[in-house]
Amino acid sequence: MRYRVINLTRNTLLASEAVAAITFFARFKGLMGTPALPAGHGLFLKPCSSVHTFFMRIPIDVIFLSADLRVVDMALELAPWRVSRVYFEAQSVLELPSGSVRQTQTAHGDQLEMMHW
Repeated sequence: MRYRVINLTRNTLLASEAVAAITFFARFKGLMGTPALPAGHGLFLKPCSSVHTFFMRIPIDVIFLSADLRVVDMALELAPWRVSRVYFEAQSVLELPSGSVRQTQTAHGDQLEMMHW
């Protein structure tokens, strides 16, 4: 599935094309081996409350989301070969190109919306 992700609180577009990873294997593989994550693209992992960047080549911005898609917390510019902390209140995660969170001024508590396309 592909989604368009909008930050309703800030009225900004976070991703014009976020791919869903909903199986165990798809979530585990994530962005491993991806040479680049173009602007406007992302990966939506559900269920998910923690991420790793093992075998990744690029830093990413990570947004941890509650069940109603409210921003629980964020890990900005998470470098390759790192592990995030576990966010028990997070039900899903949105991984974006590094710098996306700052560019869109996304903040803790913001409400996101995901639309299928």
